Amino acid sequence: EIEGALGEIQERLSDQLFSYGCFVSSDSEKNAQLVLATNVSRAPDGLLISVRLLAGGKQLAGLAETGRFARVRSLCEHVASKVLDRVEALLE
Repeated sequence: EIEGALGEIQERLSDQLFSYGCFVSSDSEKNAQLVLATNVSRAPDGLLISVRLLAGGKQLAGLAETGRFARVRSLCEHVASKVLDRVEALLE
């Protein structure tokens, strides 16, 4: 079930993040100012999406959210919003 949702999660999360305008794609991790490392696994109530924010090989922040398989879209929207909040806090 996770394997089936993984592609959709990656696509939706990417779409959400890049829709903010402050995130842009990089040609490689070496050239990126910030790298998002995403992991998806099973949680007691469905899915667990964890995200680590990395810069220069160092972890700056991390977050995790759980949700149901049937609510991938809203879960990705919520994760993307939290990522944006964390990035804004780091830039202050």
